Amino acid sequence: TLVDGVKITDSALTQIVIGYRLPPYTSDDYAPLEILGTILGDGESSRLTTKLVNGDNPMCTDVGAGPYQFQDAGVFMVEGHVMQGKDPQAVESAMFDTIDELMKSGVTDAEIAKAKLLAKKSIVRDRETAEQLATQMGEGALFANDPNRVNITDHEMFAVTPADVLRVAKKYLGRERSSTLITLPDPLGL
Repeated sequence: TLVDGVKITDSALTQIVIGYRLPPYTSDDYAPLEILGTILGDGESSRLTTKLVNGDNPMCTDVGAGPYQFQDAGVFMVEGHVMQGKDPQAVESAMFDTIDELMKSGVTDAEIAKAKLLAKKSIVRDRETAEQLATQMGEGALFANDPNRVNITDHEMFAVTPADVLRVAKKYLGRERSSTLITLPDPLGL
């Protein structure tokens, strides 16, 4: 149900999703965008988790960030479930502030190293079976006309620098490029 631009769902908590339009699947910007997503929202020491979940004034039960690749265009999403009693607009503002701070100060070598380690772990986990690898090869063949893309992407990921991450953050994550969706719990519990 959509009421005044806010979707009512059967979720127990309010959810905020900020989306940013990204380029097509074949863009070379996806490796730094993956690293950016990890720095922002993957793990206990990620910037969003530190600020919104584990900080002095927790506002969310969980947060996440990262790119989703599609053939024609992708989307970078920053999301979180708002704790009961917390203001969704304050959470949205804190998410934007976290991204703004990253664009102002950049990322550290330690954040890049951690993100690459998590990426390596994910790559191994996502290729445990022949079926998983075949799915990734099929995606590369379908979306980029290149089944070997699955191998190239790994090398691109490990070549990402702090400057690359800052460049894609500034290019794609400006507030003027964002759309925000706030989903509220159904007040009737239906």
